Amino acid sequence: QDGQSVINSVKNILTTTPGQKLLNPTFGLDFRSYLFEPINTTTSYFLAQFIYNNLGVQEPRVTLEGVTIESLQDQNQYNIQITFSIPKLDIYDLSLNASLNKDGYVLVW
Repeated sequence: QDGQSVINSVKNILTTTPGQKLLNPTFGLDFRSYLFEPINTTTSYFLAQFIYNNLGVQEPRVTLEGVTIESLQDQNQYNIQITFSIPKLDIYDLSLNASLNKDGYVLVW
């Protein structure tokens, strides 16, 4: 196992909706419930809590340091920054940026 494989696993969790993988139907995070909510700080808070509470369960090799959500009402999207570490590999201060938009999926870049 190396750091890149763990990072790829986190990206796969963020971009997969539960049910998409037939052999592992609970894999992924379901962001659909947040797509039709108002884009505001309250929804951003609950979205951050959702990611924080569920990503670590899906990928136990990571330790989440924080989840920051920026709500962009004019663009109908959320910008998401996830900071985490991989303690068993002594890799710290990693960051992933994502965008959740009206199309219903998370793009990780």
